[in-house]
Amino acid sequence: MTDANQTNHEMQRSRSFSLLSFLLLSGVAALSIAIYFANNEVAETRAMMAKQRDEMGYIEVVDKTQLHVRRLGSYPQMSFAFRYQVPEKKEYLLKIGSGILDPETDQPKAVLFTKTLSERESQGMLIVSLVEMPTHRGVRWVVEVIDGNSMNRITCSAEEFDWLQTYLAAFPTEDQTGPGYGLSFFPNNLEDVAGHGETQIFDPDKTVELYFKGEFHPSAIDSLPPDLLKNRKMFKIWLEPLDDDLDSLQKSITSP
Repeated sequence: MTDANQTNHEMQRSRSFSLLSFLLLSGVAALSIAIYFANNEVAETRAMMAKQRDEMGYIEVVDKTQLHVRRLGSYPQMSFAFRYQVPEKKEYLLKIGSGILDPETDQPKAVLFTKTLSERESQGMLIVSLVEMPTHRGVRWVVEVIDGNSMNRITCSAEEFDWLQTYLAAFPTEDQTGPGYGLSFFPNNLEDVAGHGETQIFDPDKTVELYFKGEFHPSAIDSLPPDLLKNRKMFKIWLEPLDDDLDSLQKSITSP
């Protein structure tokens, strides 16, 4: 091969190599840009989902062996909403009671509603509402209990919750007073997170009080006559653990 031919061949190889390198680098750059924007979209989607989960009051479960409960905000004054996660292999009785407090059991004597809550894959959502509704016999109080896709209604007497409505109406709204004056749904005053209460974690074998209100404000208790104090009305929502876990219950059913 002459020197001229060799030089021409090397120039062709150089141009070919430069074109391939350019195409390769361009492809890598385009792929890098695509990955960058895809990662940004994933990050934005995750942030949006996290925000939506927080707005819905979803619970970050720390320990699946413990009972998790979170009070949900943005509900009317006579409605009480909670999100809950039942521990593994546990069952609870949801109870709603109204009336005179039984000193032996520390629970209202009249239990209006009872339902079993079991472990489930998704978190449960419980809404209890007290509503005045007209009937053919006049106005009656109705207790509405929504748990997931099921709803139950319990009709009470016209006077059943008049005291509670009067009690709650005596409190200014949060718009009038600002945070800190609202009613506490748990024994402790909890700071709201995105309109909802903080997640509470409970021993799975303990009874959990979701909501409790007496006829008289705690500040008036010391000045009440004993007879009036003994007969004051109560409204309460609570969870009682069943004595046996699901494994023991299934064994007792299947054993000969």
